[in-house]
Parts: sequence; structure tokens; C-alpha cells
Amino acid sequence: MRAGLRARARLLRLAPPRRTAYHHRPSTYPQGYRLGDLGPASMLADLNRTR
Repeated sequence: MRAGLRARARLLRLAPPRRTAYHHRPSTYPQGYRLGDLGPASMLADLNRTR
């Protein structure tokens, strides 16, 4: 595994730079999310309860 990653790194050093930047966009929440909505659905009521 490690040898394969090192070989890939050596090859990528020789490759020309990207023409355009790569922008990763998370596909899990396309419309965004609220922090209070994250977590297991069965526990959301307990997690979001004000103390």
C-alpha cells in the first residue's frame, strides 16, 4: 500500500499542474445543514433539548 502511494506521488510530481483548481463540494447536504439537525435521528430530540 505505502509503496503504491509513493509511486503515485512520484508520478504526480512529473505531471503538469492543473489548468483549473479542483473545488470539492460535499454532496451529502446539497442545500446545507444546521448543526442541530446533525446526528442520529433517534437521538435528535434529546440532543437538541435546551438544558
